[in-house]
Amino acid sequence: MEKYLQDVINIDDLKTGKINIIEAPCGSGKTTFAIRKLQEHFRRCTTLYLTDTVNNRESLRNSFKEGKQYEHDEQPETMSYALFGKCCAENQDAFDMVDIFLCDELSNCVNFSKIRQEVDEVNLHDEALKYLHDRYLNEHTYIIAIDATPQKIFDYYSHYPNCFHLVPLHGEPISYQQGETIKYTHINTILTQLDPAQRGLIYTPRIKKMKEIITFLNGRGITCNGIWSKKNEAEPMTQEQLGLRNYVLTKQQIPDDLNVLVINKSSERGINIHSQVDYVIVDDIEKDVQVQAR
Repeated sequence: MEKYLQDVINIDDLKTGKINIIEAPCGSGKTTFAIRKLQEHFRRCTTLYLTDTVNNRESLRNSFKEGKQYEHDEQPETMSYALFGKCCAENQDAFDMVDIFLCDELSNCVNFSKIRQEVDEVNLHDEALKYLHDRYLNEHTYIIAIDATPQKIFDYYSHYPNCFHLVPLHGEPISYQQGETIKYTHINTILTQLDPAQRGLIYTPRIKKMKEIITFLNGRGITCNGIWSKKNEAEPMTQEQLGLRNYVLTKQQIPDDLNVLVINKSSERGINIHSQVDYVIVDDIEKDVQVQAR
């Protein structure tokens, strides 16, 4: 019998005064566990759900609206790590009333903390990570990080090895199943071999490369488009792309009239595609990205 994450975790194994790490594979039902089982158990607690990108936050909120994840009267507050870090920098007491910090893919907050944003006076993701470290010392607060690739979290807090509690899993949860894995040296070679009759998802980190892929595949007669962060003022999306973004975040599907969807880091994690996907191409050598994006 297949088991989801909520079936293999005992809530009593969670600890206050620690950063609880739940290592769970993609497709194991991390969001369902976090919102349904945890919220049912801690019904009277104030919960803040932190996620790594605006796209993921909107996808999560759409799930709340449709009643897919949350069955109670009130919905937990959701916030991106960047906004959370900004609030922490402005007011260290802003989250004193929060009992539970649910940290979705905290390892990606670590990734973003290494990228300096020129528009910000402080590193917002670093501020978020520092606040969580300081807050875990509170014996009344639960900090719960659910992540498929948590090693970077351990590395970031390596000077504080005692701050972690690795939550045991009582069984093996399900995960996304994949068929054949093919390694390649250059993505352009793969693009020339794609079957126009199949549907796929392509991850590449840079918008410039995304545009090149979209142009090339459409030139081959393979309908293709891409989405990235709507906050990117230097590379704004077209109205067609904004409509596509809304469709993907709301329906969690690739539209029927699209053969290939191209994404970057803004949609690498937290968005599940439930429509048919024949292949996934990950244009990145980093192992964590290869795990998360597909």
